[in-house]
Amino acid sequence: MKTRAVFFTDIKKLEIREIDLPDPGSNQIQVKSIVNGICMFEVWKYISGEFDRNDIPGHEGVGIVTKVGKDVTWVKEGDYVSCNQWSEYSNIDATQGIKLSCDSSNSENHLVEPLSCAVNAYAYTDIYPGDKVIVFGAGYMGLLLIQLLGHAPLHSLVVVDAKTENLELAKEYGATEVINITDAGANARLEELKDYFDIAYEASGAKSALEWCTKLHKNGGSIGLYAWHHDPRTVDTSTWHYKGTKILNVSPPITANERPLRSYEGADLLMASGKVSQKKLITHRYKFEDIEKAMEESVARGEGFIKSLIEF
Repeated sequence: MKTRAVFFTDIKKLEIREIDLPDPGSNQIQVKSIVNGICMFEVWKYISGEFDRNDIPGHEGVGIVTKVGKDVTWVKEGDYVSCNQWSEYSNIDATQGIKLSCDSSNSENHLVEPLSCAVNAYAYTDIYPGDKVIVFGAGYMGLLLIQLLGHAPLHSLVVVDAKTENLELAKEYGATEVINITDAGANARLEELKDYFDIAYEASGAKSALEWCTKLHKNGGSIGLYAWHHDPRTVDTSTWHYKGTKILNVSPPITANERPLRSYEGADLLMASGKVSQKKLITHRYKFEDIEKAMEESVARGEGFIKSLIEF
């Protein structure tokens, strides 16, 4: 069959091409895409030119199964599953993705892959009742993590960001204090909190935030490296040494050699139960045919922007 898919062709250039898609193999399923998120990882590839021209971007999708291979038993036609690729249809190996609890009424708010990253970040930082936690960055990924932390029995949850509207959401999700880093008294307040926190999450990608995380965690505390820092960073390893800092790289590959779908399953159940919602986080929606506009506006990240997705 024929299907359409997106390909990056140059820096800030892409095109939709028609490609051939065979029937799924014996251990594959064929999925019709419903929605797919635009991750900052794709945005970075789009603006940097660091991509393979033969690859189809995308990895945050939700789709419906249209065909199954002869050896596939875990899913059937009509089931909703996690999927990848910005394409109308795709074939997925049976080892990828999971059956989702969503349906046609809520599939657009059920992006399981991003939340699975937040589940990883939460699980691998050994949250303990009564902990004091600070999160730098209340963007899309930060707010997913903050929703999880809001359900934990913490002593305090402080969130730092530059956007007032995002900080309001952080309070709604359980933050006990928010600090707008652009306010005149922000640095003074952070200085008051030095050596205070059990865990400092860096969810912004900013060098200054990483420096603050080093100052703010207490002796024996942890830094959760949740954001992707694209550029090399110079860090104060001397302070890490005498404070006994635990550096936790809570990025998606940490489950690669364990149960790679466990975080997906947890994310799916959290959304199905209503404990985590993405409805207020998905602020921009685009038709598949408008992918170029979607990418341009995802790069610009204008007023009110948190997360964009593509609808097929």
